[in-house]
Amino acid sequence: MHLIELMRGARIAVETCLAVQKDEAVLIVTDYERQPIAEALAAAVQSLGGDPVITIMRPRERNAQEPPASVAAAMRSVQVAFLVTTRSLSHTTAREEATKAGVRLASMPGITPEMMCSGGMTADYNEVARLGDAVTAALLGKREIMLESAAGTRLRLGKAGREPAQPPDNGLYHRPGEWGNLPAGEAYLAPLETEADGVLVVDGSLAQIGIPDRPVRLEFQAGRLVRIEGGRAADRLRSLLEGLNDPSVYTVGEFGIGTNPASRFVGITVEDEKILGTAHVAIGRNTGFGGTNMAPIHLDFVITEPTVRADGQVIMERGKLKV
Repeated sequence: MHLIELMRGARIAVETCLAVQKDEAVLIVTDYERQPIAEALAAAVQSLGGDPVITIMRPRERNAQEPPASVAAAMRSVQVAFLVTTRSLSHTTAREEATKAGVRLASMPGITPEMMCSGGMTADYNEVARLGDAVTAALLGKREIMLESAAGTRLRLGKAGREPAQPPDNGLYHRPGEWGNLPAGEAYLAPLETEADGVLVVDGSLAQIGIPDRPVRLEFQAGRLVRIEGGRAADRLRSLLEGLNDPSVYTVGEFGIGTNPASRFVGITVEDEKILGTAHVAIGRNTGFGGTNMAPIHLDFVITEPTVRADGQVIMERGKLKV
C-alpha cells in the first residue's frame, strides 16, 4: 500500500488523536513488520512541524513483553509516542513509566495498512468520547457486573472499589500522561482478581489468535480461568498459556465495552474489542489501570451482542447501549 493511502489514518492519529504541536519530540516505536505505517505517522508529524524519530526493534513474542531497555528509555524522553508494534506494549512497565513521565501515547498493536484507511481509525472520535463517557458514568460506584449472551455467556465480575478508567479510551490524548489505543473506543476497568465466576463464550475474537473457528468456552472460578473448551482456537489458547508456565496468566484482568461505531471485526484485538455492540474480558496483567496482577501477558476475549448489567442496571442489552 502506498504512503499516500496510509496518510488518511496517520493524519487522524497525529492531528486529531494526539494533537501534535510544532517542535514537539515524537517517538514512533515499531518493528520490522510495521515500518510503512511508522513512516506514514512520521510524515504526518513532520507536516505539522513536529520532530519525529522512528526506532525499530525486533518483534516481541507476546503481548505485554517489555521492549529493549534503550527503547523504554527513549519512550520516557519525548512529548508524544506512537507504539506501532506487532504485539502489544500497552501493558508493560515501559508504557506505564512513559505515561507517568507525562508522555502522550498511542498504542497501536497489530495495526495493518488496511486498518489505517478504514474502520475504527476513521471514526468520529468526539462521538466515541461521548459514548465512552456515558458507559463510564454507568459503571461508576457499582459493585458487580453481570455479563450474558445468547451464545451461552453467564459471567459475574466483582468490582467493589474498582472504578473504570477516566477518561475512557476515547482516542483523544491531548493532555500530558494521557494514553490509549488507536483505533480507540472502550470503557474499561480492572475487576477484582478473585471475583470472576461463570462462563464466557467467546464468539468474536481472541487476542494473538484472531476470530475463532468455533466459539471458545472459558470457565472462571474465583477469578481464575479453569477450563478452556472449543475447536482449534481453544487448543491454541491452551497451548499459549501453558507455555508461559506462570499461574498469574489465568487471573481475570479486565472488563470492557466497545464504543467505536466505525470498528469492525478484522481478527486483531486492537480493533475488534472497540466495536460498538461488543464486550470483552481479559486475563493477565492489569497493573496499568487499577489492578494488582503483574502477569507476563494480557489477552482480551471479545463477545458479540452481550447483555451487561451493573448492580442490576442494564447498560447494554443484546448489543444495544441503554445509557
